[in-house]
Amino acid sequence: MNPAISILLLIGIVVLGGLLAQWLPWSEHKSLWKQRVIPFTGAFLLGVVILHIFPEVYHGTERTVALFVLLGFGIQIVLDVFSKGIEHGHIHIQSDHMSKQVTSILLALSVHAFLEGLPLSSGSESLHQHDHHHSYLWAVVFHKLPAAFTLATMLRMIYRKSIKGWLLLLVFAVMTPLGQLVGIWIDISSSAYAYIMALVAGSLLHVSTTIIFEIDSKGSHDISLDRLAAIALGLLVAYLSIAL
Repeated sequence: MNPAISILLLIGIVVLGGLLAQWLPWSEHKSLWKQRVIPFTGAFLLGVVILHIFPEVYHGTERTVALFVLLGFGIQIVLDVFSKGIEHGHIHIQSDHMSKQVTSILLALSVHAFLEGLPLSSGSESLHQHDHHHSYLWAVVFHKLPAAFTLATMLRMIYRKSIKGWLLLLVFAVMTPLGQLVGIWIDISSSAYAYIMALVAGSLLHVSTTIIFEIDSKGSHDISLDRLAAIALGLLVAYLSIAL
């Protein structure tokens, strides 16, 4: 896909999330997001990681690439401490503490977004030859919608109708395209690309599995039929995006 089109998609999905946060209050549509949208995006992301990214990074590379998967997983654990789980589509912070942590939350989200943009560069010939680049792109796009919606909801609660909330959301919006452009600019080699992809895979593995297995506020591990159906559909769509 043309880089300009993917950049428009990546920015557009964040803007869409911001608009939805204005039109669909979290308190009124919490069940829709938690039981259907977020599980679907998490399952789709997990499916792309398992079915596409892992075979790609392990094919013809040194086994030390596995260490980068673990490193990416660990980095995401650290980022979660600062982002408060917003990339999972949830707000794990009291409303009266939000304004004090906006900078650290946005910084953690931006690092995550920048890293997931690097594999969207032209670093892997095999990736683009089999057109699996599109599967990864759509996984990132779907993943960004609930994250942008949640971030925009938080910013709306803090800044009300101030333009500052939208400006901060746009900072988040441009970070993944920035990662893509940096990857293109430095012309990542195929060997280096495998390690970068492994790092990102570890990060996305953490995000996707946390989304799927995150327990509810009561500490229950029960999964509703709606949530289970959304997870199954996400995995199916991920498989079809690779197989077709």
